[in-house]
This record gives sequence, C-alpha cells and structure tokens, in this order.
Amino acid sequence: MRVGPGANLAGVVPVSDYSFIGTGAVVLPRIKIGADVIVGAGSVVAKDVPDGMVTFGNPAKVGRAAAT
Repeated sequence: MRVGPGANLAGVVPVSDYSFIGTGAVVLPRIKIGADVIVGAGSVVAKDVPDGMVTFGNPAKVGRAAAT
C-alpha cells in the first residue's frame, strides 16, 4: 500500500495489498479498499472499493478496472 502526501484515512480503514491512495484523498471511516485499487488525488471515498478498480471524484465513483 502507498499513501500520497496529505491523504487522510479516517478511522478504521482496511487497505489491501498493492493499492494506492492519491495525494489529498480522504477515505471515510470503516470503508474497505480492495487489492490493486487506485484512489485518485483529492477524491472523497464514501463506499467500499472492490479489488482492481480505479475510483475518483467527490464523492468518489468507481471508474474502471485498473490496468495490469
């Protein structure tokens, strides 16, 4: 897992292997971030993100499967 500068994981936020939380992103409490996920910079994540997905925006929406 990598977390960009200024990102906030608020409360109990399980983040699985090989995921990236972008700069300034906010993940709300008890939200689960799956494996191989990319959270875009400045996003506000309010729902669980399944494995292998890209999510971005405010509120964050799942955009597409991450390229492997």
